Amino acid sequence: MKRFLDFATTTALGGLLVVVPLLLLALIADDMLLMVEDLVAPIAGLLPADSIGGASMATILALLMVFAFCFLFGLIARTTIGSRAGGWVERSFLHRIPSYGLLKTLSQQLAGVGDDDESSFAPAVLSVAQDTYQLAYIIEEHEDGFVTLMIPSVPAGLAGPLQYVREERVRRLDVPLALMLQSLQTYGVGAGEFFAQGREAHLQ
Repeated sequence: MKRFLDFATTTALGGLLVVVPLLLLALIADDMLLMVEDLVAPIAGLLPADSIGGASMATILALLMVFAFCFLFGLIARTTIGSRAGGWVERSFLHRIPSYGLLKTLSQQLAGVGDDDESSFAPAVLSVAQDTYQLAYIIEEHEDGFVTLMIPSVPAGLAGPLQYVREERVRRLDVPLALMLQSLQTYGVGAGEFFAQGREAHLQ
């Protein structure tokens, strides 16, 4: 019973660390959208239509403006000056926000951008025993030939215990994080191909 309670508590806390920052981000985005809606309301009132598809023109204009600003800042970030400024902001402010690094890594991987070889939460298969394998995330690789793994829970997907194992017992999977996460959230549906890929890699 104690082992189950410890497992349930650890899993719940792990999920909480992921959910709370996402909720805060959603609340901030909602407040920002409402603020922009107030700014564009006079312009929306001049348009012939009040709404499109059930959404008010003020909301549509606000979404377009937010997207335009994000696109503009994205272009600036691709320049040398923008990249240096963005790095300074991250180092000075953003990395002090709890779970910012985690959210950044996960968002990059779920969007299919970033360097898969250097990112955390890289999908992998762990060889547990003869002909027995387990899905895992590679969190960090170490120079001593070991890797830090997170064993995902089902259906949480992004919460679970950590393990420190030898590198030869682990094989990276050539699958997107979003696909593996979807399988975990559906209690392993489609995971057979992941295990097969990991098994073939171990046998090579």
